[in-house]
Amino acid sequence: MHRFFKILALRCLAAMAMFVLAADAGAVEVPEEYRTGRYRAPTPDVIPGGTLVTRDHVERLLAEGRATFIDVFGTGRFATPGLDGEWILRKPHFSLPGSVWLPNVGTGYLTPEMDRYFRTALERFSRGDKIHPIVFFCEADCWLGWNAAKRAISYGYARVFWYPAGITDWKETPERMQTITPEPIPAAPD
Repeated sequence: MHRFFKILALRCLAAMAMFVLAADAGAVEVPEEYRTGRYRAPTPDVIPGGTLVTRDHVERLLAEGRATFIDVFGTGRFATPGLDGEWILRKPHFSLPGSVWLPNVGTGYLTPEMDRYFRTALERFSRGDKIHPIVFFCEADCWLGWNAAKRAISYGYARVFWYPAGITDWKETPERMQTITPEPIPAAPD
């Protein structure tokens, strides 16, 4: 009987070790720079310099009304300058209540125009306060939110939150979502 328990204990330890190894093997590595391709893929469970948040935390931040929520879901290219920086949309976009939409600012590389667009929007929505809380999100398994949060941190924003479940987490309560349109791209300075 004693031998039976030893074998059982060893098998349990081996199973636990395999579980830990499998969990570690599934962890997504944090890149040194930005993710530059395959944006729809599993993401890390950390954002260096920022805070990963869950729906409960997002609910509290929404209730407090002090954070800016930035949806970075991608869309098609924006229209020509003759259309005043408006975006061309294929279909309506639904997002978290009170959020603003800055499409494509989470790509791995930003053109100078898109970098200016992102910096200007962050400045406006934070009212120039680098410690203003900002929550970035996209959909689940989407690197655009992670990249945008990392980029905002590199710009010096100190209270950056990343909500990896994003709008996917809210699709179960569509009555709480709202249709939003992208922030226009301002004309280039002369």
